[in-house]
Amino acid sequence: MNRSQELCYEIHPGTINSQVVIEFLDKFSHNLSKPTVVMMELASIHTTDNFIEKLEEWEPKN
Repeated sequence: MNRSQELCYEIHPGTINSQVVIEFLDKFSHNLSKPTVVMMELASIHTTDNFIEKLEEWEPKN
């Protein structure tokens, strides 16, 4: 949720896995105009090798 009380979300039918989260965050990262913090717990889908690799790609985008 941003300071204007806008929430970015997506409804996904079925199981959420690492790839689904990666795709969502890829879309989310394209709209960033300021440094942004995304907080997540250490769920297994957030700690896969693919996810960790994407963190390195997303970080320079803010």
